[in-house]
Amino acid sequence: MEKKFHISNVIMVFACLFFAGWIVQFFARFSWVCELACHFAWQYTVAIFAILVIFCLYKKWKIAIGIFCIFSWQAINLFAVFIPQSEIKLPQTSPMTILHFNVLRNNTNYDEVIFFLQKQQYDFVCLQEVTFAWENACKELYKSYPYHESSPRDDSFGILLLSKKPFLYKKVQYFSRSQVPSIVVKVVQEKREFTIVATHPLPPRTASYSAQRNAQLTTVANYVKNLETPVVVIGDLNVTPWSPYFKDFVHTTQLQDSRQGFGIQCTWPSMAPLLWIPIDHCLVSPQVKIYERKVMSNYGSDHYPIAIRFSVPVLEENN
Repeated sequence: MEKKFHISNVIMVFACLFFAGWIVQFFARFSWVCELACHFAWQYTVAIFAILVIFCLYKKWKIAIGIFCIFSWQAINLFAVFIPQSEIKLPQTSPMTILHFNVLRNNTNYDEVIFFLQKQQYDFVCLQEVTFAWENACKELYKSYPYHESSPRDDSFGILLLSKKPFLYKKVQYFSRSQVPSIVVKVVQEKREFTIVATHPLPPRTASYSAQRNAQLTTVANYVKNLETPVVVIGDLNVTPWSPYFKDFVHTTQLQDSRQGFGIQCTWPSMAPLLWIPIDHCLVSPQVKIYERKVMSNYGSDHYPIAIRFSVPVLEENN
């Protein structure tokens, strides 16, 4: 009995330390370090469930009830993304496909990525961390994707957008003082114009980087909310859906997370499964229908690509 009591006390200490760390996420708006803690929702859910089981085994029922309440709240918030989207009743255009892939600037598996893209033949391809070497390698795709816009760089923020459909408008745009490029294009599908915004804010590695990421998300959100066309925002946003800054972005733009109904879909870091989090996103106007969303093979990158099949509402003809 004495040994069991000792072990249970050790477990209690570790549980208290864990929940102290878990609570930190609720102060995300006050510190960039606290905000980092909010990105690991599925890991928290698994850990809390394990702690709950342990306290049940030791028959610490009062504590277990409290932990069960926390687990229920955490699980409901986590698994809400599995609930299917509301049915869109508006008539839709023919479906299209778009792929987003942060290729990793130091990744040299050019041939594998090119072969993959040639085989899949998406309508649109957004590549990020595109260096001059990556841009040069991707020129092989220009026959399949005759329309393109790019801003290659030697750092991690080059970008390339490939399209099978002609651009009505295209621009490399800078949404914040970090001066990392985004690409905005307008295309048409069956007479219906829509806008694609591909963007890649700085990662929240420091207080300064975090502030610049948040500023870029705010600027993009304000830009998007004023667009008159349906919108697809896609890219490595360096933020998870559980961050208050992601929630601010969704609230401002009124866009829908394309993950809804398809699950958590973690995309980074590919080499560390226990730390996987979803930071590569595709958000769409409420009237845009998502048919499919998949996470694909990473081909040497630290990110997994995401592929989305979608359609936009048909243009209403004025009689």
